[in-house]
Amino acid sequence: MTIRTILVDDEKLAIQGLMLRLQAFPDVEIIDTCSNGREAIRKIKT
Repeated sequence: MTIRTILVDDEKLAIQGLMLRLQAFPDVEIIDTCSNGREAIRKIKT
């Protein structure tokens, strides 16, 4: 089973760090990144 996720953080370096760490897990799929919660909610709805 694949875990599909959207990374949300207002700091680009934090998102980059999370992406690097999550690449080690083949069952985690990063489908998008957002800089705040409102943006994440909009992307989840689409």
